[in-house]
Amino acid sequence: MLDKLKAKGYKIDNEKTVAGLEKVSLIGRMEMISSNPRIIIDGAHNAASIEALMQAIGQSIPYDSMVVIFGCNDDKDVKGMLAQLQYGADKVIFTRSNSMKAMSPEKMAELYNEMCGKMCQCASSLAKR
Repeated sequence: MLDKLKAKGYKIDNEKTVAGLEKVSLIGRMEMISSNPRIIIDGAHNAASIEALMQAIGQSIPYDSMVVIFGCNDDKDVKGMLAQLQYGADKVIFTRSNSMKAMSPEKMAELYNEMCGKMCQCASSLAKR
């Protein structure tokens, strides 16, 4: 967006832009809710946002092992999101929300195993883990 504005002739100070962006926070977007153990929540809801999340974590948060707790609705691009999870997650725990559209954890685990063969588990609800 900034590049497009600059191309249209807007004068944008890069240092002020970086300083401003450092102050931005969105509830539920890469939000650290615990530091020990480190727990980050994110409302990524499509393959592109999962990809961006995995890249952002990889570039800015040191970790030895990443466990992802994941659930989504069956009307989303589930395969696209699962494909992106494999690039950062060492282990995935599939769960479900209270939504009537929620895909079963077992179905997500089946798809994930077919796609990448990585370790995963299922939990009937977030409270179970």
